[in-house]
Amino acid sequence: MSDIAARWFVIRLSPDLATGELLNIGVGIIYNEQVFTKIIPNTKPFELLYGDHVKENLSFLLHLLKSSTDSFSALKSISPHFSFSPLKFIAGHSVEDIDRLYKSMVPIDRNLNN
Repeated sequence: MSDIAARWFVIRLSPDLATGELLNIGVGIIYNEQVFTKIIPNTKPFELLYGDHVKENLSFLLHLLKSSTDSFSALKSISPHFSFSPLKFIAGHSVEDIDRLYKSMVPIDRNLNN
């Protein structure tokens, strides 16, 4: 793909709905009615923050998220633990610019999974 104009969004996780805490865990681009996502690859950052006991539940939630990328509306209906930023416009050379967005918007994954 060359020179695209698309919309993008941040994928957020609220590990504990009662506290309202939000962590950026991924980004998505909507281009030509397709959704492209890059999502944190594993639960390692959450285990460091909250302990090993979160691994099973968060692994399940991440799996649901990664397997529900057919449409933006499908993503939005997965779980109340996930929320999404308002859509923003982006222009670039290809949807592969998603890596740049991910690095800037998901600081919890820096230096842990690379």
